[in-house]
Amino acid sequence: MTDLADKDRELLRDMSDRASTLYWNSDRSVNSIASDLGLSKGRLYKLIRPLGSGHQCPTCQSELVFQNRTSHEHDDSMCPICDLEGVAMDSVRSAARRFSEMAASEALPSGRETPASDSADASEMTRFAPFSPEARGVVAGLLVGTVAGVLLGRYLRH
Repeated sequence: MTDLADKDRELLRDMSDRASTLYWNSDRSVNSIASDLGLSKGRLYKLIRPLGSGHQCPTCQSELVFQNRTSHEHDDSMCPICDLEGVAMDSVRSAARRFSEMAASEALPSGRETPASDSADASEMTRFAPFSPEARGVVAGLLVGTVAGVLLGRYLRH
């Protein structure tokens, strides 16, 4: 019984690999790909895995993904972990660049400016530096306080 389940999983994984490869690496229509694989359009969409963007979520640091070709064309990624949607890669890159430039300028002695090549290198190296422990504590406190306030408000209203 386990062999059958393993074979089914392997077959499903192979179909998903083929469907994803054809979908993301060709300009063929979805109908054409589905027809070649002997699938309905709906089944094809269920087999296609999201395309990784190569960038991290500004909220949870997971890799952002593109759900479909349209979102990829519009540079509109989302996080599969925290469901943050509509993250344009340009805004993520520019926010990371601003953060790294700020960090680089704070590390320099006053009066000295960051050379352009250094800030570009810093931007690549600290593309998505995590929040400091103090900032995490503040954000966590704000979230807990907000949730507690909402729950208390609902409780007192009834």
